[in-house]
Amino acid sequence: MIFSIKKILFVLLGFLVVTIISLVTIFLFTNKDDNDKNDSDLECENYQIEIICNEEINLFIDDEPVKLQYEINNPSNVYYTIEILVSNDNIEISNNIITPKKVGESLITINVNTKYKTISKEIKIIVLQSLTNANLKILNDKKEEVDKVFVGESYFLEVETNDEIKEDYFIYTSENIEDFMIIENTNTKITFSFCVVEYETTIFNFVYKNINSKISINCYEYIKDFNVVFSNSFNSNNLNLFLYNSIFETQANYDNYYSSADIQVNVSNKNLNDFTISIDNTEIAKLEENSIIANAKGSCKLKITANDGSNYCEEYDIFVDNVNVQNVAVSFDDKEIFVGDSVKINMTYSPIYAICDLYMVCDYGFNIEENTLTALDEGNFRVFIKDKLSNYETSFIITVKEKLSYYFEIQVNQSFLIENNATFVDNILTINNNKDYIIVPLSYICVVDNNPDINIDCVVNINCDIDMNVSYIAYSNAIIFEIEGNGCIDVKLMLIENSNIYCCFSIIVM
Repeated sequence: MIFSIKKILFVLLGFLVVTIISLVTIFLFTNKDDNDKNDSDLECENYQIEIICNEEINLFIDDEPVKLQYEINNPSNVYYTIEILVSNDNIEISNNIITPKKVGESLITINVNTKYKTISKEIKIIVLQSLTNANLKILNDKKEEVDKVFVGESYFLEVETNDEIKEDYFIYTSENIEDFMIIENTNTKITFSFCVVEYETTIFNFVYKNINSKISINCYEYIKDFNVVFSNSFNSNNLNLFLYNSIFETQANYDNYYSSADIQVNVSNKNLNDFTISIDNTEIAKLEENSIIANAKGSCKLKITANDGSNYCEEYDIFVDNVNVQNVAVSFDDKEIFVGDSVKINMTYSPIYAICDLYMVCDYGFNIEENTLTALDEGNFRVFIKDKLSNYETSFIITVKEKLSYYFEIQVNQSFLIENNATFVDNILTINNNKDYIIVPLSYICVVDNNPDINIDCVVNINCDIDMNVSYIAYSNAIIFEIEGNGCIDVKLMLIENSNIYCCFSIIVM
């Protein structure tokens, strides 16, 4: 990765002159005037000798040896010798070369000795501990350390060292940094302020002597939009879910009714992928993993909230409704219902996956218990079917007849039974006379309650074996059968006036 220099900060640390441990080292130099003046000639002279040098020198323990810089100003050309003394072993000096040995302070004394006097000058040598560590932190406006930054926000860079900075240092930054400046500077800590202006990995590189410390931190733009996709049921910014009989879920889904919808939320690559999905009323709908599931009829809101500090939020309305019944078909087994009869009503509704609670109601004519009607009176009655969960209502008409009470009896002459070796038991006439042809006379009695004047003329229905030939003559309440062949004959007598009044019997010829 290539960085550009955004800011170069310089700190002046002073002159670097290195010293080394030597308790006392003496250098003697001789200086003799070219004109070779006699000592006796100088004794009475008022001469001046000056030592020119720095009074204090700072250097680091790991610096290379440096030369001791000084100058002897001797305008009178007086003969002198030089003596250099070191106060302790923090430094070492040899041939005017100073080598640092220990952290601390030392004194170098330069003595210029003449015949009559000594001129001295002291140099304070400070050996400093070199920096070995620089820790870089990014802080927010509350001076809390952060692990990410956002475009448009201001932050602080804190550089903390394990010792005082005495020389120039450099700060290199990435391109997305502006307004980079020092706001605080102590012996071991420097604080800079800066602003992030563009989406890019944010980098700071602190360079000082042999230290090269770097911090790299992810940069994001605040979320301004969510890309939200629902798997189904989403229209006009609303999510419409339904409750239905889950046994028939396939049919319901085929008709575009869904009880749940998957949700997928994405943000830009420049955004921090950190957000919360919530529903304000979990009694209506709940969130499980990435699915929104309907719980009860009603409405609630789905909220998607950014957790990047922008507090950006998007809301969607969720409506949950029942799939209501649209039609009810009624059927019952009995073709005719009479007063006092009970009949079970079968109700078939559509769609088959609808949520409903159907019940029947009738103002009069019936006693209703669940799906069973008991007829109380004769007539035509309208029965209503209603749904407790919706406004659905339909009706049907059922007819109740007065239940007939009558007495219908078949009579066979006793002499006929004896002559033909016959019996008549349980409406079965059995003839055993070994004849291929026989005449059978019968009569009947029919009495109808509450209708004594009813005409009892009957219709005669006959069903016989294929090998038999049967004919009859009917008049008044008598019937005469002519029978050829052997076998069984089933007879049904029905009143012409009311077919609901009838009697059945059988004739068996052996």
